[in-house]
Parts: sequence; C-alpha cells; structure tokens
Amino acid sequence: MKSLKFILLIAIGIMIIFVACQKETEMNGDKTNSENSNTKQLIDRIQDFRLLMNSELKSGTSTNIDSVVWNLEALITYDYGYPDSVSGDFKLKTTEHSITVDTNYMASTANVQTVYNQMLDSNNYYLNLYNSNVKFVVFTDVELKEINGTTATLLAITGYGIDTYHAYTPFGEGDDWIWGATSPDDPPAGGCNGNEDEGSDGSDELEWRLNDPDPNEPPIATDIMITDIETIEVSFMSCWYNEPPNLARVFKIEGEAEYCMENEELTYYLGNGDWIIYDYNDPSNDYEWIVVIEDGEGARPEGKFFLKIEIEDNYITHEGVTDWFHRYYITYGKHTNMYSGQ
Repeated sequence: MKSLKFILLIAIGIMIIFVACQKETEMNGDKTNSENSNTKQLIDRIQDFRLLMNSELKSGTSTNIDSVVWNLEALITYDYGYPDSVSGDFKLKTTEHSITVDTNYMASTANVQTVYNQMLDSNNYYLNLYNSNVKFVVFTDVELKEINGTTATLLAITGYGIDTYHAYTPFGEGDDWIWGATSPDDPPAGGCNGNEDEGSDGSDELEWRLNDPDPNEPPIATDIMITDIETIEVSFMSCWYNEPPNLARVFKIEGEAEYCMENEELTYYLGNGDWIIYDYNDPSNDYEWIVVIEDGEGARPEGKFFLKIEIEDNYITHEGVTDWFHRYYITYGKHTNMYSGQ
C-alpha cells in the first residue's frame, strides 16, 4: 500500500519541483533510476519534516508558507492516509487553521508544530464521531485560503472511509454463536442458546459470509484463468498490539472454551475480515513468517485478487492458560487472459 502512496507523492512532488522551484532535471535515459531517485527525495523530505514536527527542542528556524502547506499535506496523508483503500461510504470534512507569518510569509517551526497537531486532533475527532467498526482517513488535502496581514489561514480537507465496501448477509438480533470448536475432531459448536443450527458456529458463520459477498464487481470472463495462487495465514499473532477501534484484528479469547460471540461482535469481525482480505500489504513491513496487521495494512498481495478464505478454530496454551482463536487462511491469485497471456 505504501508503494501506491509513493506514486501519488511522486506525481505531486514532480509538479511542485518543476513549477514552484523551476529547476531543470538532467535525464539519463534510465526511467527506473529516475523514479527511484525522485521517490527517495520525497520520502527523505517527508521524514525530515516528521522529525521536525515531533522534535521537543526549540528551533529558531522558519519555513515559507507554501512549503508548510506541502509538507503538512504530504506528511499527514503519508503517515495516516489510505488513499488506495475502498469503503462503503465516503465523507469529507473541512477544518480551518490559523498560523502567524512574517512579512516574508515565513512561519516559525513552533507555530507549524501547533497547526500540525491541531490537524491531527481534528482528524481523530471526526473519525471518532463515525459509529462504525471500519473507519479510516483516506487523505488530507491542505490548502492556503488567504493571508491577511500576519495571519495565514489554512484549510485541511480530509476524506474519511466508512464501513465495508462489500455487501454481506448481516448478523441479525439474536444471531449469536459459540466462537468455534475446541478440537479439530469435534462438530461445530452451535449457537449460544442451543437452538440454532448445530451444523455451524462463529467461525463457520464468518467464513461463509466472507466467501459470499456481493462485491458489485463484474464476473470473471470465461477466457480468464487463475495463476500465481498463494495462501496467506493471519491470526491474532498478526495483531499483537491491536485494540479496537484502532485497527482490525482477528478473534481471540483467553480461557473461555464456550465463549459466545453475539451478533454485534460477529459484525465487528466481519468488517475486520473484509478489511484484512482486501487491503493491500507491503511485505517489507512484515516478519519472515507472519503478516503483521499492526502496520496498518491488510493481507492482500499487490496485483492479486481474493479467491477464498478458510477459518480454522485453533488454540495455544501458555503458562497453564489456553487462548482460543480463529486462524485465517486467505487465498489469492491473478486473473490471466488465456489467449494473450496478460
């Protein structure tokens, strides 16, 4: 997912470098090296600004207001935005922020830090207003509205993604299920009240829903074959530090072998599963043996489509305590044209 951010930042950065700075770039004919160089320059610039915003040392430096606008937008979107993630709903909110500038339109680092933190606080405020288990910042666009004397007014326009993109069969009131079976040889654990279909349980109910969405996408053509198939494993061990509502996580409960997942909790994990399945993953942020959800990325490999998910009931015992949990096996592949090979 970060790679897509790089592409967006490259486009923005090239425009600003060429138009605002009017600098000529010598072309060596090697497009890949040029793109890598531009990407590195932009990332270095963002990282330098991040260090400046998080520094507790007093600084007497100042920055031109145009650079302040670019740096704020780039850092906030890069660190907190997910511009490549789809959602069921999309909202825009605009906040207004004032910053003092001198006669040369320069703003002190201390004042820029204040506005930066105000923008983050505003984003978190609106994010917390949305009553959804799946919600995230898509981007933040920062604009200079006006300069009046020594006061510059900035607009922060933030897009929020809310709810899942796919339409799943909902969990209704009283649709409550035991989390899963405590042994691979046991039948499904059934419903919490003993009156639901005994051929199912919490993991089964999540599995068939995640495998049967209404994605509003065109069907795969008959001349398309599936190639490059791979299965990604995700469990609570991929989400060590995740606590709702910050990031998606996978079900785990300590010690309660017959734990009841009520319909609200099942709905929560249904939304989590959707995000984990369809959000792209940058494997460079992961460990060699596990997909790390805590980095704010799902499990989906770049360029691949979701094929199916299997949810396994599992457990691990440590210091005499048993953790019961769901383990996801998510299979992806590429759609390849049988005739063109593309």
